[in-house]
Amino acid sequence: MSARIRAQETNLRITVDGKDQEGPTWLKVLKWTVTPKITNEETDFVGETEPDGDTLLRGYNFSFETQQGDKQVDMFVAGLQDNQDAFLPPPTIMMTVFKQYREPGAGAITHVYSDVSMKVDSEDGEGKSYLTYKFSGFAKRRALLT
Repeated sequence: MSARIRAQETNLRITVDGKDQEGPTWLKVLKWTVTPKITNEETDFVGETEPDGDTLLRGYNFSFETQQGDKQVDMFVAGLQDNQDAFLPPPTIMMTVFKQYREPGAGAITHVYSDVSMKVDSEDGEGKSYLTYKFSGFAKRRALLT
């Protein structure tokens, strides 16, 4: 048996205003990064000999890259721009992230990110390579589904 832990596969489902985005583009993710926004604060209260420490979670920063296998990502990006051009509020975006571990018996895990604000960082294509989109953003909440 190998002592090395094998990588996982991450699939992503985007929901905009309650409607799942269609197409394989949204499913396979090349790179997924999530960073909790955590602050540690110390508060001195009058009369205390030692300050109190508080660890506060203030949401999650994320970024991901996906290959563009169809026009669905372009349609999503155009919709975000159309909303902005019409001075409409941004859509309600929710992301569901499925992580499937390759190690036998390791199982899978699902996180749902809500109150998502996201932007396009870049759209790439070179020669015969795949077209890719890179996104980043912020989610206020994350729930673990079991």
